[in-house]
Amino acid sequence: MKTANAKTKIKSAKPARAKPNAASEPEEEASTDIEFGSLPTLVGYRVRRAGSVLFQTFSEALREEQLAPGQYSVLLLIGLNPGLSQMRLAEATGIDRSTIVPIISRFVKMGWVRRVRRKEDRRVYSLRLTPAGEALIAAAQPKVEMHEKNFAGVLTKAEKKTLIELLARLTGDEI
Repeated sequence: MKTANAKTKIKSAKPARAKPNAASEPEEEASTDIEFGSLPTLVGYRVRRAGSVLFQTFSEALREEQLAPGQYSVLLLIGLNPGLSQMRLAEATGIDRSTIVPIISRFVKMGWVRRVRRKEDRRVYSLRLTPAGEALIAAAQPKVEMHEKNFAGVLTKAEKKTLIELLARLTGDEI
């Protein structure tokens, strides 16, 4: 078991270089070893690192579709729940309500989502995918499945199930 002061080595494309001081001393090559202290033992740090790798690899896998993981989730939820309100969508995704509005506006502009005011409450929009949005989700789905297989492929089925359950507990979500 690693201690809180354990060093963790990372691979670096280029070694970090020290900045020359005012006396214009020559640059010295810094070690490629980085002291992480207790960071590797912090759940938040590990979740953030995993999320960063997920975001980068997902964005690459769906480059043609120009979709990030959160955007895909938003579109999929709208497709699975026609008539969903922006407020309920924000709650379901964990995205702030003020942030969901520009996301939906972008999707409307791209022709992927249609917003319709509800007759019973004109302040609330119902969201639906357009045929273009449905086609986008259909094109993205196999790429998302392949990305999930590649990303989580280092885990056994039992480990993946446990990880999902643990992360859901941390966020207070039910599975």
